[in-house]
Amino acid sequence: MSFGEEIDNFISDIKNKDLVNIDDYGNATFEADIQYRFKKQILVSNTDVKIIRNGYEDGKISLSENNELNINFLHLDFTPFHQKYKYNLEKNSLNISGESPKMGGTYSVKLIIHHDE
Repeated sequence: MSFGEEIDNFISDIKNKDLVNIDDYGNATFEADIQYRFKKQILVSNTDVKIIRNGYEDGKISLSENNELNINFLHLDFTPFHQKYKYNLEKNSLNISGESPKMGGTYSVKLIIHHDE
């Protein structure tokens, strides 16, 4: 599947769609639980996410910086040109994977739309 299909499946999933805000341009914002894996570490956080769905930056995913997610140490912006996106239907998650010297090799980020329960 293309990155657009992976994103669309994630956003439109019946368990997610009421928790995602879509603006007039089709961009999506939501609160997400994040699991960031890198250098044999797992970082868990909760933050706001924005997904651009049109124009030159279509497919760009941005995580808001917080106490755990620091731009100096982690990638917080992702594009389908540098990372791979995969929607996991069973876990209702969007999984991002990549490789970079900043992250010390391979890394992955799992986004799960936050549900108040």
